[in-house]
Amino acid sequence: MLSDTPPSAIRANKTSTDTTRIWYPVPELVETDAHATMLAKAHGILQQMAGHDRATTEALEMNANMPEYCLDEASWMATQVSPLQPPYTRTTTIKTVARLPKDLLVAADSSTLHSKRLHHCDYMWKRGRVNQAMKRRYMDLQDSKLSYFKALSDGNQYPRGVVNLTEVSLVRPNADLTQLELVTSKRTWVLQPELDFEAWARAICESVPYNVVHVALVSLLQLTEVDSSSKNEVRLVILPTDTVDDVVGHVFESHLAKLDSVPLASPYNPSDYFLQVTGFHDYMVHRTTPMDRYVHVQECMATKATLFLTLLHRDRIAATIYHPNRPMIAPLKDYATPQQEQDLSHGTVAPQHVGSLELDRSLDRSGWLIHQHASSSWTKKWCQLTYSTGTMVMAAINKSHGPMLHEALPLSGANVTALANAPHPGQQAWVFQLAFPGNSTGILLGTRTRYERDAWVKTIQLVVAAASPVERDAAKSNVPTVADLGEFHYVVHLIRESPLFQLCGFEKAALWHHRREFLDSFEALPRLLSSVNWRDPQQARDMVELLPEWTKPSHPALYIALLECGDSRVRQFVVDQLATLSDNTFRLILPQLVQAVKSDAQEMSPLSALLIERAVKAPTTLGVDLYWALKVETDLPQHRERFGLVLNAYIGICTDNIRSTLELQDAMFGLGGRVEAVCREIKRVQKLGASDKDVSALLHAQLTNVNKSLQPCLLPVDSRVKVGQLVVANCRVMRSTHVALWLEFENAEIGHPSVCVIFKYGNDVRQEALALQLMRVMDVIWKEEGMHLGVEPCRCVATGSSMGLIQVVPQAISFAAIQRQVGGLRGLLGRVDFDRVLLWIHESNPKPLKLATMKDLFLRSCAGHCVAVHVLGFQNTTCDNIFVTLSARCYLVDVGTLLRRCTITQELQPVGLTTQVSHVVEDGNGRELDEFIKTGVEAFNSIRRHLHLLLSLLQLMIPLQLPNLKNQDDLMYIVEAIAPEKTSKDAALMFEDLITRTPTIGRLGPFKLVLDEIKRRWGQL
Repeated sequence: MLSDTPPSAIRANKTSTDTTRIWYPVPELVETDAHATMLAKAHGILQQMAGHDRATTEALEMNANMPEYCLDEASWMATQVSPLQPPYTRTTTIKTVARLPKDLLVAADSSTLHSKRLHHCDYMWKRGRVNQAMKRRYMDLQDSKLSYFKALSDGNQYPRGVVNLTEVSLVRPNADLTQLELVTSKRTWVLQPELDFEAWARAICESVPYNVVHVALVSLLQLTEVDSSSKNEVRLVILPTDTVDDVVGHVFESHLAKLDSVPLASPYNPSDYFLQVTGFHDYMVHRTTPMDRYVHVQECMATKATLFLTLLHRDRIAATIYHPNRPMIAPLKDYATPQQEQDLSHGTVAPQHVGSLELDRSLDRSGWLIHQHASSSWTKKWCQLTYSTGTMVMAAINKSHGPMLHEALPLSGANVTALANAPHPGQQAWVFQLAFPGNSTGILLGTRTRYERDAWVKTIQLVVAAASPVERDAAKSNVPTVADLGEFHYVVHLIRESPLFQLCGFEKAALWHHRREFLDSFEALPRLLSSVNWRDPQQARDMVELLPEWTKPSHPALYIALLECGDSRVRQFVVDQLATLSDNTFRLILPQLVQAVKSDAQEMSPLSALLIERAVKAPTTLGVDLYWALKVETDLPQHRERFGLVLNAYIGICTDNIRSTLELQDAMFGLGGRVEAVCREIKRVQKLGASDKDVSALLHAQLTNVNKSLQPCLLPVDSRVKVGQLVVANCRVMRSTHVALWLEFENAEIGHPSVCVIFKYGNDVRQEALALQLMRVMDVIWKEEGMHLGVEPCRCVATGSSMGLIQVVPQAISFAAIQRQVGGLRGLLGRVDFDRVLLWIHESNPKPLKLATMKDLFLRSCAGHCVAVHVLGFQNTTCDNIFVTLSARCYLVDVGTLLRRCTITQELQPVGLTTQVSHVVEDGNGRELDEFIKTGVEAFNSIRRHLHLLLSLLQLMIPLQLPNLKNQDDLMYIVEAIAPEKTSKDAALMFEDLITRTPTIGRLGPFKLVLDEIKRRWGQL
């Protein structure tokens, strides 16, 4: 039971027991009765967790301080029995570098336990992009920055320029090993050491990631992928099936087996240690968990990357648990009458249409149809079919912005016939003919799908049959039953294959009458709930009793489709089902669950209670995500009270550690935070006409002030990384219509790469966040079906209604940047020469075996993104927005423009992803391109089977009123792109056609006609 402590008791107890004041993100609600009531109920949730789940305060603190990121049971089992990926064998291994705690080593020199700080200086000859002549410059390499001076520096002069080695994507020598080329996204630097080529090459190569060094330099300098020269680091190879305890034992054995190993302090017990992913706020605490159960290990296996681990003593767990003086329990009940919770004083509750299924309204239907009369052209008209008058009104759009022109057609004696497809500009129409007495030609009307046409035809036939005055008078005394309404089989197809189609009263009546015949179709359940007369107690009770008998959905997240129903009993049933979801699945649908709170009748509804409970159990993932999802809603006055109460309730019972983390994040990135203040100042000086140099200087000055009070914290976009100070010199203002800041943070783990994010101000990033969420859902669907396509979208978090953070994928480069590196002509029909991409991948991965792995990953990730671009309707798929990492994983940025239909002119401008594939992965026989097409087709059909899930996720986001998602009509693009009426075989042929044949169908395929023209013109030039 949730606590029913009255507000007066809460306030009295708070003044007598609190020794410190808790920070609340919506402070103006703290002194209200509603806040006290919500807080009491939140404490009741905490009591429930302690009783049912044995979630003690210490356990919650440990989850917050040392989170484990594991695959849920279903996803983990899918990796073991995947039909497309063989199960693990004895030969499957993971290269690992592990670090022992320095206090475990006896008499260890602390200087050998940290990363080496490289410093090298001497004269070199330099050539950049502007000055083609070689210039002699004094070079100083320190802290991954290569500064150059005109002459030997005395320490007081400013450098002529700086090469940031963190931006270098390739280091390669010339043929005679006398020069080094440093390739960045903007230019290629040519350096020629005056004296010692090998010394400079070693210094530079050890200052950049191993995978950007050319194989010739790797062989010359005998470089290793991982520098484990520190005394407390060891190399080893582990198996995916090894447990945490097994790996800890292997680490100790490998250290003792080293020839130059430092003795360990004795006595020590390997079972007293657990693992941390080095450089991440990601832990492996449970001893018996297999390594392949962890998300980070799966990523290393997929990319064949080295796994970095750090051993920690289990005393660290107890040391991180904070015991506050104030107990986290609800006050005692010292009252007799329960407090009755009330509705909000203001705010919007989603309306639900309820009412009896009266037959005189059951045959009414309305919607957009295309119309052709005699030899006239096709026009779009709004059609309203009315049973009571026996007429159909058609209204045309008035181009002069006046009232809509309409005409009423009496249907008495009319005849309706379904016809074969008739051509319609831009799409295929399903046509029916409506003929009237004395008029042999009639009119033609068309719909977008076959089942819409069948529904109109069936409804018109029934209206025509009842249009006679004699028949209507006779029907008044004997209302026909549902069984007299005719066949309902087409309704089954409507539900399964046209989920956005609005059922009329007749179809709802047929669906309710035959409800038990749909028990095996979960897709019919949301439609059935909308067909129930909830004012009829018996009918409502029958529906609620039927819910447990219904079959389970194809994906457990599909239960969210039932949240469109406002009945409290149905919503409680949905909450009970959602409570069984794993944390990973729950996180996937969290934005939709937050939006569904708007439809609840009370503040602390079962859904709100579930959100708070799951956030408390998984604070660093669900807790952080829930905080920002609720916080953004409080920016709007109509939602501030409801979401502010839920947000304050969560903050009131979460652990002190996570509360401090959220307070730091809010002060830094939230509304009125430090970064927003910097953006406002940047925007002010830009309006005054300040130069780019002045704007950059102002930014650095502002961020330097921010650094003075900046504390280490987790980023909202990635709770696995703890960051420290801003690297002010590398922060910059990006070119954008709004203010966009490139922010680089130091990694809180010493010696690990910095972390970059983009902060957008004045731009609503929630649509981009939704697009990336849908891509993650698609990736999860593929993985559950055994397809590992390497689609791992970056994360985007809105921290306000007009600002947010976007994660930057490290060591990645756009296709346009690859083109600029090598030079050459640009701009032919908006495309580039993708032989450049092939050259870049070859140079970045020169080893044949590794290159084969990279090609395979590039192929799979491109196939996945092709499906995503086609299904979700991304428009900005240009060379600047398509990136590839050094591991050859393809991904998209700037995906905020979704659900857009493109014209033929627009089709020719963006880069079709499969064009890159045809250049990069196709061999002489075309086998790899065939494999790409096969992978794309299988991925496309997989998403088609989950059409209802995608639409449900989008429908619940309509209340946000995003630019491209304002009503259900905006979702028709996905239905048309997926083509649910087609069989799997026909859909496969359609998608293959999009990839390989003609440039006029989709935005994806290689557009071979255009590509041939590009090649021809390039040859002439």
